[in-house]
Amino acid sequence: MRVDLIRQLDELAISMPVGRGSLIFRSGAPALAVYVVRSGKIVRVWRGPDQVYPMDALGPGSIMGLSAALNGEYIVTAKAVEDSELGFISVNQVIAMFESSPRLARAATELTAQEAVRMQLPADPGNIRPARGSETAKGSILPIRFSSGDRKRVETAARANGQSVSEWVRSTLSAAIGG
Repeated sequence: MRVDLIRQLDELAISMPVGRGSLIFRSGAPALAVYVVRSGKIVRVWRGPDQVYPMDALGPGSIMGLSAALNGEYIVTAKAVEDSELGFISVNQVIAMFESSPRLARAATELTAQEAVRMQLPADPGNIRPARGSETAKGSILPIRFSSGDRKRVETAARANGQSVSEWVRSTLSAAIGG
C-alpha cells in the first residue's frame, strides 16, 4: 500500500527544485502541501522546549508533510541538505485523493502512525543538541486533545485571527489566565 500511495502522490505532483539549505516548511506553519522527495536529501527536525531532535534524513521515494495534511499544520521543520527535487501536491489534492480512495487513506494513516511512533522513541543522545538563539522555546509542549467539533471551532477562530492553531491556543489561554 505504501508504494501505491507514493506512486499516486508522485503522479499528482508538480516538480519543485529546491536548493541546498532551503527551508521547505517550519514546525507550526499551516499545511500547504505534501511533498514526495524525488532526488536529493531532506532532513526533518523536531524542536522541544530546550533541545533540537533530528528525526530523520529523507531521500528519493520518501513522503513529507502527510500528517500535516491530515491535522492542518506541520509538526516538524524540513530543510534541504542537498540540492533536491521535490514533488509538490497541495493539501486539497491530497484530501480529495483520500476521500476517493479508502485504501490510500488507510496507507496514509499507517504511515502517519509510524511517524508518530518514531517521534516518541528515545532520541540518540549523540543527535540531540541544545537549542540556541532563536531556536530557544519560551515554554514547554503540552499535548491537547480536541473533539472534532472543538477542533473545527479552534481552526476557524485561528484563521479568523490570522494565526496558526498553536498561536491562537497560546494567545487565548494567555488572555484567559492573565499571562
